[in-house]
Amino acid sequence: MTLTFKFLHKIVVMDHKRALPVITQLDYWTSLIELLQLESLRSLERHENRVILKQLKQSHLRQEDPCHHEDMVVLSANAIIELIFEAFKRDSQLANMLVKTTKLLNNLFDCLKEVVDHQLSLLNKSLLIVFFDKLVKLLHVALMHPRDFTTEALTKFLTSSQTGERRNWVYITEMFRLINDLSASCSYAYGQVDVKLGVIRFIAEYLLRVEGAPCLDEMVARFEGQKYFDENEVFSREDLRTYGSLILLEMGMVFKSLYLDKDARAVRRDPQESENSMIDICISLCILLSKSKSAKTVAIEQHLAKKVLEIC
Repeated sequence: MTLTFKFLHKIVVMDHKRALPVITQLDYWTSLIELLQLESLRSLERHENRVILKQLKQSHLRQEDPCHHEDMVVLSANAIIELIFEAFKRDSQLANMLVKTTKLLNNLFDCLKEVVDHQLSLLNKSLLIVFFDKLVKLLHVALMHPRDFTTEALTKFLTSSQTGERRNWVYITEMFRLINDLSASCSYAYGQVDVKLGVIRFIAEYLLRVEGAPCLDEMVARFEGQKYFDENEVFSREDLRTYGSLILLEMGMVFKSLYLDKDARAVRRDPQESENSMIDICISLCILLSKSKSAKTVAIEQHLAKKVLEIC
């Protein structure tokens, strides 16, 4: 199935003017977007593996779940997202129609929450970095077409809370954390700086579209001052972290990598692309500082604004 998606992706890249109308006429997109759920892909892989094991008469068939590792599930999800991204990039009318009439955004949000909330069993953990990269790129394209609809859907998702304590902005900050951890533990990193820069570009584009700072200045964890008197705990600045300040620190790390570090993990294809990346991170920092008061406070306290001005 993954190879089929990659084949269709190649066809779209080679001749999208002929390929996209045929795929649309066959109502392929609706079925594909419905398939973009990790549980659906997991069920399909489990069924296929059990059929193969049954034919081979393997002893693993007695196990409840013969496919413990979920690398193929993530590979399939990546292939689906990549195919939709290439189609959206070449046909804005198709993007506008599918984002409004299907569950694409909801399925992408559900995939992100499941990947962050549940530790998937993967042999190649770098697949998660690839997944984050492709998911954010698709969301970024959807943010362009249609703008108002996607902006409203993103605001509703990021500012909502399931537990009543943390906003869904935490999935953005956790995405940064997972990229950092996986890049440090994997022998091969899938362009750590470039993936984080892609997330930052998406955040900056979203903040440009939305009014105000939607919950960026709220604390990640509710601060309860009474416990510091009752339990004699030591007060820490970490207890006052906001979503805006956490995103600012990640932007600062990317800025440092692009301007100061000779980081081998950052993919530098040519000087022009490197210059564009430097411009993008500076613009993104300016947008965040103009939207979030807490980010502005941290930038002044940590002398980040002063260092950026000195370097630039």
